[in-house]
Amino acid sequence: MFLGILGLVVVAFIGYWLFLAGAQSGPVRAQAATTDPVKPPPASPAALGSVAPSIPQPSLASRLAATAAARDLDPEAVRNVFLPSESWLSQGAKGQPAASLQASSTQDFLRKHQLTSVILSGAGGSVTIGNRVVQVGQEVDGYRLISLTQDSATFRCGDDVAELKLESVAGQANP
Repeated sequence: MFLGILGLVVVAFIGYWLFLAGAQSGPVRAQAATTDPVKPPPASPAALGSVAPSIPQPSLASRLAATAAARDLDPEAVRNVFLPSESWLSQGAKGQPAASLQASSTQDFLRKHQLTSVILSGAGGSVTIGNRVVQVGQEVDGYRLISLTQDSATFRCGDDVAELKLESVAGQANP
């Protein structure tokens, strides 16, 4: 049985070399024709028009200033569209004045966050609040860290100021 299979394999191998592979065994060299590259027709000066590199284009800032001058617009009188409306700031939920909302939001901020460490450095330092490290100038829930002492961190949100203090460890007083 083994010899029969071996015989078939040998016959198939010889048939492959005689009829399919032929005399071309190995890589075949490809031939390529050389041609002259196609050159685009010369462009007329009128077609170049606005893309001429010798004419500098004005900057966006200068074009906006020219448009404002042409339309007699005062840039200081234009409202900043990214600021919330005064009516949104003056009234809170259910008609509460904004001041009472700020007071309650300060209490919420103090209740929600716990100061766990203070690191003072020449660059202002940083604090750890929960699992988050915050550097002076960064914000937490809308409150910006503005100053540090050895045992406290002061945050500001608008006119509202919140101070988080380190809790003293049992048996130790804060330095």
